[in-house]
Amino acid sequence: GKDGELSATLLEDEDRLKSDIWGRFLTFKKELLNALGDVSYADAIDRFMKDNKLSTVEEQYLNMFLEGGETEYAGDSNMLSLQDVSLDLDDLGGVKTHYMAVPGAGFG
Repeated sequence: GKDGELSATLLEDEDRLKSDIWGRFLTFKKELLNALGDVSYADAIDRFMKDNKLSTVEEQYLNMFLEGGETEYAGDSNMLSLQDVSLDLDDLGGVKTHYMAVPGAGFG
């Protein structure tokens, strides 16, 4: 768009990204846990990106996943355990998760 305008582009190859990039990351995740033990999701994805030549779109896809995990677990991806937290691409995005504050508790 023009300067100062935001624009969005439909992610047309989401199925390929999900099966290829995410599948490769899951294999990498198992290998990393065996080699180093537990690390954070942020560290694991950072290592994966450094070890693989990814396009900008592929990197953005993985970053979107990290942000979804932060939203789902209300925490920083640097603190999400690769071993103990199971992030599933199908569950991320906040669609299935709702939070309603208790009246008078500061949010409602």
